[in-house]
Amino acid sequence: MSEKHIYSSAYIPSDSWTLRDSKMSFTRMGFLVQKKAFHYFKQSNISEQSLAIIYALAFGNKSLLPANTKQAFASSGAMHVLAVSGLHVGIVSSILLFLCMPLRHARWNVVRMLLTISGIWLYACIAGMSPSVQRAAIMFSMLSVGVLLKRRVSSYNTISAAAFISILINPFVFYNVSFQLSYIAVLSILYGVPKIQGLLYSKNKIIQYVWGIIVVSIAVQIGTFPISIFYFKQIPLFSIFTNICVIPLAFIIIATVFVCFIPSISTLLFFLLEKEITLLHTIVAYMHEIPKSTIAVSVSKSSMFVAYACMILGIIVFEIFRELHIQKEGI
Repeated sequence: MSEKHIYSSAYIPSDSWTLRDSKMSFTRMGFLVQKKAFHYFKQSNISEQSLAIIYALAFGNKSLLPANTKQAFASSGAMHVLAVSGLHVGIVSSILLFLCMPLRHARWNVVRMLLTISGIWLYACIAGMSPSVQRAAIMFSMLSVGVLLKRRVSSYNTISAAAFISILINPFVFYNVSFQLSYIAVLSILYGVPKIQGLLYSKNKIIQYVWGIIVVSIAVQIGTFPISIFYFKQIPLFSIFTNICVIPLAFIIIATVFVCFIPSISTLLFFLLEKEITLLHTIVAYMHEIPKSTIAVSVSKSSMFVAYACMILGIIVFEIFRELHIQKEGI
């Protein structure tokens, strides 16, 4: 809290303060849109539990989630789906690109990309501009500009630039847990997934898809393992199995949430959305209730840094030997 410049707290009774008008900002605008979306879904007679999950899953606002639901998502290893990130930005960009299909002609590419990028940043503002969604929005914007300029895009350069811009906007964001986890997770995916995925190949698309989810989960688990233990002091043992079901289901739910704003088909979609969220909650609750689903572990900050130093050293040694092997094979 001190790293966020919060040094004390106080309690004020509800009848001792008055809400006053304030200047419109991106944060306030996002909150007002969230509020309207909340009332929109509330009028559809969706249950309170499903409404809280929608609010967290689509807009990154976990204020309505009961403590036991948060704990269930955390212990099952599915808490990441409640943090607005690249998954959400990917869905929004896919929807926006689909809506801009009439502009797919080459001469309209700039307009199409500008509309998509504007939509992404609008969604980022609505979602509260958290470090994870900010990273995803910056990376998408840079990749889009790179495609328009027909330039080769380096994922590592893009993520480095995204981190630099985020820190430039707010230097203290570096101490934010969401910022740290988000960038470490993406770096783990960029480096680890190509290395692990090559270990198994199948012509069966279903097997390859499941293997892809497992590989991403393994890469993220390895990369974020030290920092996750340091902050959350627990290891979810079944997170890989949970993510095989939860990630595609979360994709479907988020897409359904956005499509629900189309009036003509919203009634049917509200019914489907309720069933999808019920299934998601059932899976998470089942994984949470498995005996010994988590292991309590506590490490110091110095141990966390030592763990990452060993990881970086291991990667350097591996890359040196790999380069030597490539050169030897080339000779």
